[in-house]
Amino acid sequence: MFDVDNPQAVEYAEQSFELAKQLGDSAAIVRAGRQYGQLLRRVDRLEDAIAIFVEVLGISERNNVVAETKRVLNALALAYNYKALYDKALDLNFKSLEIREREGDKSEISAARNNIGLVYYKMGNIEQALDFFKQAIQAKIDSKNSTQSRDLYQCRSRL
Repeated sequence: MFDVDNPQAVEYAEQSFELAKQLGDSAAIVRAGRQYGQLLRRVDRLEDAIAIFVEVLGISERNNVVAETKRVLNALALAYNYKALYDKALDLNFKSLEIREREGDKSEISAARNNIGLVYYKMGNIEQALDFFKQAIQAKIDSKNSTQSRDLYQCRSRL
């Protein structure tokens, strides 16, 4: 829906979020809130997105909804990155990385390290950015995903 009608997608996401809150289902609240926040972010309503992400992050952490917590951390970090609030973005990205490292999914570790590299790049810290981008590439290669690994070998050769 988002690619077809942005305002309608945001409206549906808001309705979904409100319904989940009425039902009192913590996991559904977090998931619907994250999706709503992501849509708000995409239509440049960053302050609204941040407020939603902060709200559902607390719910997610209190209820130990780990799968969503790491996604909300990423989404909120990206919103802070867009607002050039790099310290906050880094803090959240490192928290997401910590969760992903505990879980051991190399592909997700790669994504988290790439996100950290992006923040360092936006801060102008190219050396740190490159270090995290290289770590992201290595983690993706280690994930044994042959298609993505082939693409990353090509990317790595350009660094």
